[in-house]
Amino acid sequence: MSTNPVSDSPHKAYISKSVFDTATGKPDLFAKKAELRKKMHIKTTIMTLEDFEKEFFLPYNRPPPINRSRRSVRLLTANKKATVVQGNYIKNPFQDMGAFTSERDMYKKLTRTLNNAGLCPGYTFVSTPTRADPTDETKLEADMGLYPDEAVPGHVDSTRTDDLVQGRMNWSWLEMNWSWLEMFIECKMDPTAGDPFDDGKGIGGETDTESRNHVLGQILSYAELVFHRQHRTHQYVVLFLGTFARIVRIDRSGMFATKKFSCAEHGDKLADFFRHYAKGGPRQRGYDDTAVRLKPDSAEAERMRDAVKEVAEADYVGRQFRRTLDEMWSWWKLAVPDSDTKKVRYFLVGKPHFRAPGVIGRTTRGYIALAADDENATFVYLKDAWRVDSDDIDQEGVTLAKLNEHKVMHVPTLICHGDLEGQYTSSTIALWKTCHPGEKDCPLKAHQHYRLVVKEVGKPLDEFANGYELVSAILCAVAAHAEAYNIGIIHCDISAGNILLYPSSKTLGRWDGLLNDWELAKNLTDRNEKGRQSDRTGTWQFMSVNSLMNHSKAITIPDELESFFHVTVYNAVRMLCHNCPRAEVPQFLHDYFDEYTPHTTRVSTCGAMKSIAINNGHIDIQRYRPQTDDKEAEYVNVGADLWFFWSTGNSPGAPVHPLNGIFKELLSWFSAYYTLQRDYNVTASAPRNKQTQNHGRVSRPKEKMSDRFKHLIGTAGDSHQQKHAQPDAVKARTDLEHRAKNLETHAPMILLLTEAIDNQDWPEDDRAHEDKKQQKNAKAQRHSKVQTGSKRTAKATRGRPKKKSKISQ
Repeated sequence: MSTNPVSDSPHKAYISKSVFDTATGKPDLFAKKAELRKKMHIKTTIMTLEDFEKEFFLPYNRPPPINRSRRSVRLLTANKKATVVQGNYIKNPFQDMGAFTSERDMYKKLTRTLNNAGLCPGYTFVSTPTRADPTDETKLEADMGLYPDEAVPGHVDSTRTDDLVQGRMNWSWLEMNWSWLEMFIECKMDPTAGDPFDDGKGIGGETDTESRNHVLGQILSYAELVFHRQHRTHQYVVLFLGTFARIVRIDRSGMFATKKFSCAEHGDKLADFFRHYAKGGPRQRGYDDTAVRLKPDSAEAERMRDAVKEVAEADYVGRQFRRTLDEMWSWWKLAVPDSDTKKVRYFLVGKPHFRAPGVIGRTTRGYIALAADDENATFVYLKDAWRVDSDDIDQEGVTLAKLNEHKVMHVPTLICHGDLEGQYTSSTIALWKTCHPGEKDCPLKAHQHYRLVVKEVGKPLDEFANGYELVSAILCAVAAHAEAYNIGIIHCDISAGNILLYPSSKTLGRWDGLLNDWELAKNLTDRNEKGRQSDRTGTWQFMSVNSLMNHSKAITIPDELESFFHVTVYNAVRMLCHNCPRAEVPQFLHDYFDEYTPHTTRVSTCGAMKSIAINNGHIDIQRYRPQTDDKEAEYVNVGADLWFFWSTGNSPGAPVHPLNGIFKELLSWFSAYYTLQRDYNVTASAPRNKQTQNHGRVSRPKEKMSDRFKHLIGTAGDSHQQKHAQPDAVKARTDLEHRAKNLETHAPMILLLTEAIDNQDWPEDDRAHEDKKQQKNAKAQRHSKVQTGSKRTAKATRGRPKKKSKISQ
């Protein structure tokens, strides 16, 4: 997969948990930071320190109980100076701190100064510049952080009496802990090159300097980790830039930062901010108070362990829940309001089963959960998201309730749902409008914290056993979409992450598809032909070419059917055997799904490869197959278009894979649809002003050009005349209209897939072998077939390749 951060999709609503470097299998942090910066574009506001203080300095609340651990008392009382807090007067603790000689010197002096000032009773400032959180795959570490005393990271060597007596901490001993970090602090020696904002660039403060953009990406990647590991509504960050500083507030809509100020002149304001923070309640400090962190020895935690003490191999859900019980992560009891009963229910969860990336936006997290108030409860799925707060978008639970009421097949079954009171971002949007009085359109979206619980716990679509199971799951999802459309609902976010595999209720051992994530669904009674939001929502990689070319266009049936096609292509190329060299698959995925076309209007449109494939009716992969004389190469003599093999190696005499026929037919429909649409757009855009219409003809000379160049045309003129004598254009037009008509409803696609599944033979083992872990009792027969109607055992493979796109939001 490409690691080029510039060419990546600007709308990755559903990328994987990390952006991975395919060469190393490790997170590509450079690309990740670039992506986070893009999503924060034009969503930052720079304020004066006074305005920031007025808006965000937390009102005094009951201070948290001071419960200093012995270790912190021992560390901080040694060599402790008099507090800078005298009544309500705050002295400037930074005034006499002196210049820094290095960043290491900054960590030491700032940590000692802040702790000695006594600004945050019950908390400790520590330095963590060299030791990453062992549970974090990115291995990122913030320079400094504020922690509750009982959760100060790292350890102190009790034999180092010199450090204890002198009140020093050995910086290399302190270890990041993203799960308990209250506030991270970043230090940069250079107050300009290390500053992620530029006060000279206007109220947005965006800079085009590479070093400064790198720092912004660094800060956002830290903020993402805090949001991932904790339940937060917002968070504060402090930046020390040499002898200057900034305070930053980040929530799900955007970011507000103070102008850069001198610590020597205004350090008392910074000290006052820390004091206000420590005295604020959990909600004021940015915590979601509907999420309670469980103690490891609590009755709830024991119940979670007991639920999976004995799990059968076939119990996919139980095995997945066991994996979420990671002792290195915090476990939680989450409140979920029930909109129907007006009561609050509680559920026990461990490590997230799924985390959408990002700092702003919906940032969905999914959990396999147990009901806390029901000892006999089975596992359910809990979704925690910051939904778009719009009158035009229903709560997902409202949509699911309607689908369930009408008995729509292959959709989740609603248990309960509701908004979390007081947890929304509309207040920061109002502030943005105040700070930008001349701007009509606010780029910040209003988000409301929301939770939903459903009965079904599925597994990712890419764990399909073979192509037969993949297409069966897609068919179930298309059928669900059709039934929903018939009652006035359109999904609007078809993606690989929104189609799950779920045990079939019809056939034992079979997995069906489940069309999930209806939070962007639209009620068809809304006749607005334009989109409901200023920018295109959905999952970029799987959106139709039309919707990516016109962001204000309302989603229609052809768009959704095309998205189902893209989902199928994505999973088939990643997991099945085909003529694209395996080493080139990551680049193919990037070019087809992630690529985009930038414009000076800052609105990006569809990438070239997807657009060409859909318009031309075939997926050309010749660019990924270098010329070679090696007749043993897997990609020789297999054509220029994407082609799927019955099994690895494309053995002579192997049957043709049914996917080839399915893709060829669907592509012919899409190509016809787009061809007719282009013709219509050209006609519709022709001038229609009657006063300026002129139907005059050019006056041609008597001499014909064909006579002048007859000696060059030769006999070619005879065949050319014969070609024009036939009514091919009429036939071709009729054929285009016939094919395009298949996209007007769901029925033709459902018929195409059902006939392929019911009437054609499918390979049982067509997944690429290098993408599978060896399984016990795996059949080695290369051409064994799945007979129509026969019972099968699903092969849930877990050795799938790292993905660049989840390909959530």
